[in-house]
Amino acid sequence: MTADALRVGLDPLIAEAKKRAQRRRLVLLVAAGLLAAGAAGFELAGLGGSGGSGAVPWLPTKPNIGPAHPPLAPHCTSTQLRATLSLEGLHGIMATGGLSIVNKSSRPCSLTGRPDLSLAGAAWALDVRALRHSWLRFDPLAPPPGSLRALAPGGHALAALSWNANGPNCTRGGWLIPRALLLGAPGGGQVRLSSGLGSCSRSGALTLDAARFTPVVRDGPPRSALPLKARIVSPRPPSVIAAKPGTWLSYTVVLKNVSDRIYTFGRRCPAYTESWRGEESEARAYVLNCHPVGSIDPGQSVPFAMRIYVPRSKRPDDVFSWTLSPHTYNAPTTGGSVELR
Repeated sequence: MTADALRVGLDPLIAEAKKRAQRRRLVLLVAAGLLAAGAAGFELAGLGGSGGSGAVPWLPTKPNIGPAHPPLAPHCTSTQLRATLSLEGLHGIMATGGLSIVNKSSRPCSLTGRPDLSLAGAAWALDVRALRHSWLRFDPLAPPPGSLRALAPGGHALAALSWNANGPNCTRGGWLIPRALLLGAPGGGQVRLSSGLGSCSRSGALTLDAARFTPVVRDGPPRSALPLKARIVSPRPPSVIAAKPGTWLSYTVVLKNVSDRIYTFGRRCPAYTESWRGEESEARAYVLNCHPVGSIDPGQSVPFAMRIYVPRSKRPDDVFSWTLSPHTYNAPTTGGSVELR
């Protein structure tokens, strides 16, 4: 028998052996997930764990968002920072927005406290005060505030701004927001920021409220969109789930591949967030238990068991939301209605 003929005869056997190995690996991964969930002290129902039968079990894995108090790095210099100012005004007398910062260098640097801002132009004086109530929403996937002691390369931070310049500083019809601000870097140097708005027609003094820098996760561009659609399934339509306040609610999320290509999870499973209506500041984040699945074929749907804690303060007709990879473009989101008993 020639080598080519031998290879042709062995190819089907090799392919079948690979399929059997993949099936064994899937069984082992599911079993590992069951053992881990059981070790965590949660009741399992079939493969559903804390959800419907046949669902991939839920695991209480939290995402790694970095150290809360890293060693202090050298102060950021102007050459390390790229800054963008975004302001929206009302008839030139009020404006709100944010100052976005990214560490464009290859070294970590510290960016703590509030931004050091001044007006571009010697005729102007700017009084920067502390903004007590930031409009930034809580993000459970953002690095902890202390991480700004060492803002990582490519890391982002944002300071909320509020401008209320309604006063006798300008003539009628003049804008109260200058064309540019100057950001003083803590390690030296200045970054010029364009506001995109007009400037006042006479000199004077203005006041700007600025919050402390806060670590943020930047939302991805359209190419970051996942080809997945999420929905919550429940024994009682339309997705009404019974629960008791002060307990863990079990439910199931089904992810469907809506593309014409196989979707494969990466080495790191994506995170998801859960939040109750009106309590976004208490949102929680977990890591999807994707390893037992590996990939989802086009048009295929896979159920994942989920759990969410029901606070005692919830109303009888409350709702919650579930979002996969919240910082991807048009992130897969679904929600459920809860009947509290």
